[in-house]
Amino acid sequence: MDLRFLKNKEINRELWDKGIASSHHPLIYAESWYLDICSPDWSAIVDVDYGFLFPLPVNRSIGLSLVMQPLFVQQLGIFSKEVPYPMTLIDTLQKICYPVVNLNGNSSMMVGSAKQRSENLPGIPEYNSTKGVISQFGRSVRLKENCILPLTSTYEQLAVNFSDNCRRNLKISKQKSFGTGPCNSSDQFIDFTKKHLNYSISDKNLRLLKGIVDEALQRSCGFIISCDNSKGEPLAMAFFLNKYGRLTFLSGSSSLQGLEYRSMFAIIDNVIREYAGTGIILDFEGSDLSGVRRFYEGFGSQKEYYPAFENHLLLRLWNLFRRVKKQHKKSGVRLSFNISNYLCNKNR
Repeated sequence: MDLRFLKNKEINRELWDKGIASSHHPLIYAESWYLDICSPDWSAIVDVDYGFLFPLPVNRSIGLSLVMQPLFVQQLGIFSKEVPYPMTLIDTLQKICYPVVNLNGNSSMMVGSAKQRSENLPGIPEYNSTKGVISQFGRSVRLKENCILPLTSTYEQLAVNFSDNCRRNLKISKQKSFGTGPCNSSDQFIDFTKKHLNYSISDKNLRLLKGIVDEALQRSCGFIISCDNSKGEPLAMAFFLNKYGRLTFLSGSSSLQGLEYRSMFAIIDNVIREYAGTGIILDFEGSDLSGVRRFYEGFGSQKEYYPAFENHLLLRLWNLFRRVKKQHKKSGVRLSFNISNYLCNKNR
């Protein structure tokens, strides 16, 4: 296979998006518009006819050209018409001319028989845990866990698999919440998210999220759902991507009252009711957090796995340099240099 490394301006966007759409496992994360928002300097490895695509999210935020998994992008990896072998991720990494700090593959790279899995991921006998790791020279490939719910059955059949805790919370939400419905205002969603998100997020990353929401709404491949009280005030809001037969729960948050009224349960239940029987996959996009994972599992979600490459040395150096740069920024001194060529050789 004749693979080429292309810089951002060399990539044919039209051929790229057609290649993603016709691949064995298309994901909206890999479309050119999505990458343009989340990783404006992204590069790629492609073959001559764009039948093999490997997006490379390039991060230059600290003055270095580093390949790093961007925020709001869970899976990337190889996109082709045939199912790629898991170790193809490592082989393809050798074509990259930038240092790779961390990069996730996609779940299609984990498809295959137990024999194929043991051959291509030695040390990971089966996909029943994320503890299996291939490690060499400070680099590793491990399995990361995702929660999905195929909506192939009727709502009544799907609801049979809801946990007792989930049913109790749904009962509370129905008693306390006025109803759920669509919201077409990205500004309202972002304002609500900024006010009520239960973890810290920078204004820069909020603008990034807004860019995704705005573009997805314009392209009709995403939607916002709000659960409101009797006064029409939102208790919880969530944004979903919707393309390639996959509903991806990208972002959501609840107010204090919304947490009390279990309003996010009502939103997820509403999505399941609306899309039950369509065959669409509800992708919860995670999570490594046990509490969040229990929330998803309460709706009967299944586990899927995807490979994640990590260079531990480069990751430590990047985190260290970012902290130093932040300290210098506070003092008014600019700290920026480029050691990519040196790191690139060390990364091979």
